[in-house]
Amino acid sequence: MPNLCVFSMKIKGTEENCRKWLELLKGNTDEAHFYRMDDIYTSVEEGTEESFVMVIHGVCAWSLETCCRASGYSHGVDLFAVNTKRFSLAMEAWGEETGMGFQEHYVYKNGECLKEECEDYTEFWWDREAYPIYEDLLSEFPDAPEKEKFVEDYAGVGGFEGYGEWTI
Repeated sequence: MPNLCVFSMKIKGTEENCRKWLELLKGNTDEAHFYRMDDIYTSVEEGTEESFVMVIHGVCAWSLETCCRASGYSHGVDLFAVNTKRFSLAMEAWGEETGMGFQEHYVYKNGECLKEECEDYTEFWWDREAYPIYEDLLSEFPDAPEKEKFVEDYAGVGGFEGYGEWTI
């Protein structure tokens, strides 16, 4: 079982082409389909036939880099570039894989990669049964994040400032 990358992506184009992109994510047998994607769903579908936006979420094996770009399963083909050009789309994607410790971010428009970046990122879990007060946690894990950073017993360390904020 691979490590799983949780991702969100936003696409803009015609409604027809956005729906074709969505089908490729869901495992369409087209030769330019994306690899090892799962649990694909949309949270936004809005606009007109000619100016449509979708926000898509899911998980993939290892990373977006591995499943959608040239260094992974596609044998040297950047599927984001091929398919944004093919369907005349703008696309932005954010991925997070806490097991391997990174966040990734990509922006493409009509086949051109405008942004590709990756940052180290980990999540720290505070076991409140074992360490009921923060000082107990620090005694065992002196590098634990600041107490204020914990939300529902988890704190992110590193990654992108503004992770998940759309620019397209």
